[in-house]
Amino acid sequence: MSSSKLKFKNQKIVAWYCPKININSGPSGYGGLPGLILELKEEGRIVFYASKLNFNLKKKLNVKKEFKGKIVTRKQYNNILKDKNN
Repeated sequence: MSSSKLKFKNQKIVAWYCPKININSGPSGYGGLPGLILELKEEGRIVFYASKLNFNLKKKLNVKKEFKGKIVTRKQYNNILKDKNN
């Protein structure tokens, strides 16, 4: 998993996402990162977390848990969104 930190409306938001699950989605109002958002924190409190994932796959998906994150600025986050939407 990876982490993205940014300021949004003067709130620090930390989103943990999994780039190996190639779905740029998350809780309502959040998304656009290069992977599925699995946990979201605002001002240090958890406001969303995925407790279970169910996949209907014909082949086994091997997702390795990663512990390093990447801090991005608001401008970098906007560029990530723009790249993903193109």
